[in-house]
Amino acid sequence: MKTYPCSCHYRIALLFPVIFLVACTSSVPSSPSSQPAQITPHIAPDLLTDPTIGLAGLQSYHVSFHQDVTGTLDGKPFERHTHIELTRASGQSDFTRELGGTDEMTSYFRAILTGQAVYRWNTLDEACQGTAGGLLSEETLEPAELLLPILQTSKVGTETVNQIPAMHYHFDQNSLSLTEPKPAVTGEIWLAEQGGYVVKYTLNAAKPSETTGVGLEVEQSWTYELSQVNAVESVALPKGCMAVPVDIPAMPDAKDVSRSSGMMEYTTASSAFQVVDFYYHHLDSLGWTTKQEEPSGELKVPLGLSFSHGDQRLSINVDQADEGGLDVTLVIYNPTEQLAATAPAATISPEATTTPAGPQPTIDPSKSGLPADVPLYPGATNLTNLGGQGISFDAPDLPDQVATFYREKMVAAGWSLINEVKDGTMTVQAWQKTGRMVSLQINVKDEKTNVVVIWVNTQ
Repeated sequence: MKTYPCSCHYRIALLFPVIFLVACTSSVPSSPSSQPAQITPHIAPDLLTDPTIGLAGLQSYHVSFHQDVTGTLDGKPFERHTHIELTRASGQSDFTRELGGTDEMTSYFRAILTGQAVYRWNTLDEACQGTAGGLLSEETLEPAELLLPILQTSKVGTETVNQIPAMHYHFDQNSLSLTEPKPAVTGEIWLAEQGGYVVKYTLNAAKPSETTGVGLEVEQSWTYELSQVNAVESVALPKGCMAVPVDIPAMPDAKDVSRSSGMMEYTTASSAFQVVDFYYHHLDSLGWTTKQEEPSGELKVPLGLSFSHGDQRLSINVDQADEGGLDVTLVIYNPTEQLAATAPAATISPEATTTPAGPQPTIDPSKSGLPADVPLYPGATNLTNLGGQGISFDAPDLPDQVATFYREKMVAAGWSLINEVKDGTMTVQAWQKTGRMVSLQINVKDEKTNVVVIWVNTQ
């Protein structure tokens, strides 16, 4: 099971916008030992001591925050661009933070909280990583926390901003509690007439009029906007992001339960018959159906089950656990949604080869029971037939090599990869071809790479 520790590096990145403003809205120190200006506490009556005021009373909203910093750092060109987006709705949230510029802190982070699971991205092009549970401490923040308190303003008038009736105010450097000499600052703020929350906030801080080439000497601009007040019903996962199966139950005696994007794993001391019986009875009430007749009698493992629910598919693999008992792996996916996000499969002649190039298997492929267009891994040993619906075998190479092999050969045979989940040494792939599906589970068992292939008809 993967964990996502919250690093100090990440928290510092989030705090930089405030640090930059403090640094550039004061005069540049005349020597390296001089202390930068600090925001000091202010307890007198004011306009906005807490920029987050009123947000807790909203059912939902969307916030966009931009900050652009340009100038020099110790006389060398410097840029920092910060972009934060946040949507909150019904206990859910979608947070994105992008940092870019000339320094080494360039990064991307996105986290979606659905209430029962959290999904993370650390680059724009990576697959989301979902786990059951909530956000870690300090992974996200409320963008309004980055806004500086405003101590005094001049009223401009009443306006409607982002479909929200608001009072418009103007402020300058004298509105901010900074040490002297204060730089030139111009700013505008719009506060909602009902609720008093910040609807829009802009700030422009000028570069110091006299530069020294020492420290941070920059100009910057801020824009904060709040919209979609009480108009967002829920936060949706983007296409291709596999949902964490939080609603699918585990066996009552399940241990080491791990739920991640499109996958659940656990061990159980129950028998294979009990596992099969459990899911045939519990999945039906959740709307899952299957065309497979419920297996009966003494069941041998590994074995596979397949269920569907609308456009979703569920594959359940049951195998012997290394420490005794059974390993149960469930993979859930949406073929229609995921195929749209993947490249078209290569087209080849219908007569696909059953034996890939390279070393020949130690098992006769014609006796493996595999469909003609699903290759048997070269050098496969210890083949076990799983009652005509799957096979199990050991491969002579590492799990990643086996996964790569099937990624290439299955595409070449006209299959479409609709889901791939990797957790530690285990990889689970789900493939689709007209009216059929194949599930491959690749894992380490008894210090060998073990492969379980399950195939089912979906029509």
